[in-house]
Amino acid sequence: MGLIANLKNIFTKKVIADIDEKNYLGVDINNIYNDVENTSKLCSKLKNTYKDKEQVIAEYDRVNKIHTSIQQIEKMNKKQLAEFENCANNYIAIKNDKVEYVDRIKGAGQQFDYLQDYEENIDDVIKNLKSVEQRQRDVKNDITYIEGEKGDLLYGKERLIKAQKFVKILMIGLLTIFAFSALILSVVYTNNDVDIFIPSIIMIVVIGFFSLWIYIFRRYVIHEIKKNNILMQRAVELLNKVKLKYVNNEQFLAYEYNKYKVKSGDMLEDRWKQFQQNKKDKSNIHKISGNIIILEDDIERVLKKHDIQSINYILDNIDIYLNKDNRYTGMENIKQDKKTLKNTLEQYNNEIQLITKILIDVRNNDTTNEKAITKMINEVII
Repeated sequence: MGLIANLKNIFTKKVIADIDEKNYLGVDINNIYNDVENTSKLCSKLKNTYKDKEQVIAEYDRVNKIHTSIQQIEKMNKKQLAEFENCANNYIAIKNDKVEYVDRIKGAGQQFDYLQDYEENIDDVIKNLKSVEQRQRDVKNDITYIEGEKGDLLYGKERLIKAQKFVKILMIGLLTIFAFSALILSVVYTNNDVDIFIPSIIMIVVIGFFSLWIYIFRRYVIHEIKKNNILMQRAVELLNKVKLKYVNNEQFLAYEYNKYKVKSGDMLEDRWKQFQQNKKDKSNIHKISGNIIILEDDIERVLKKHDIQSINYILDNIDIYLNKDNRYTGMENIKQDKKTLKNTLEQYNNEIQLITKILIDVRNNDTTNEKAITKMINEVII
C-alpha cells in the first residue's frame, strides 16, 4: 500500500486544473517556442507521467484482484471458510517463525562458519584449551608466590647481613672492653699492690659469657645466611622452570587463539554453541520451508474449489484474509484505495493531456534547424 500513500501525498496539494499553462514546470509557455531546453523538460515530464500512470494501473489491478478475492472467499460455506482460515493462520504463524530464524542467522552472520572445518575435534580442542588456560592461571599464581618468597628471602638476607655486621662490631667492642679492663687491673695491681684475683675472675666470667653468646649468635647468622642462599638458589631455579612453562603455555595459547580467531576458551565455546545453534536454525528453516509449501498447496486447493485464481496475491497479503474482521477492514481499505487510484489515474490523464497539448502546439510552431524540436516531441507523444 506504499504506492497509494505516496500518491495521496503527491495529489493532495496539486490539482491539474490549478496548473498555470503560461508557467508550467517553471517554463514560460509564451517563450517556449523554438527553445530546446524547455521543450526537453516538458518531454521528460511527459515520459515520467506515463511511467507513473503505468505503476498506478498495475497497483489498481493488484488491489482489484484482492477486492475480488475477498468477495469470493466470503461466498465460501462455513466449513470451507474455517478450513481456509485455519490454513491461513498456520501459514502466517509458520512464516513468522521462518522470519525469526532468518533474522537470528542474519544477526549472527557468517562469522562462525569457519568452525565447520574443525567440527570433528572441536570439543577436544575446547577442553584442552580451557585446561591449558587453567594451568596457565596456576602457573601465574606460582610465579607470584615464588616471587613473593624470593622477595622475603632477599629481605631476610639483608637483615642477616646486618646482624652479621652487628656481631662483628660487638666482638670488636667486647675485645676492646676486655683489653681496657685488663689494663686497668694491671695498673691497679702494679701501683697499689691490691689483690685483683676476684675482679679478674668476674671479668673473665662476664667476658666469657658474652663471648660465648656472640659466638653462638655468629654461628646462627652464618648458618641462616647459607640456608638463605640455598633457598634463594632453589627459588631462582624453580622460578625459571615455572617461567619456562608460562612461556610455553603462552605460545600454545597464542597459536590456538589465532587459529580459532578467539581470545579465550570460553569465547571459543560460546562461538561453537552459536555455530551449532545456527546449524539448527538453518535446519529448521529448511523444514519450515517445506511446511510452507505444503500449506500453500492446501490454501491453493481450497481456493481453486471456488475458482479463485488470485492465489499469489492472496498469499502475499494473507493477513487480510485471516478472519472476517480482517477481511471487512481490508475491504474498506481497498475501496478507499481504489477510489484514490481512480482519482490519481484521472489526474495523470489530465496532466498527460495538458502536456501533450502544449507540446503539439510547440511542434506546430517549430522553426529550428532540421526540426530538432519536432523530432524530440515525436519520440514522446503517443
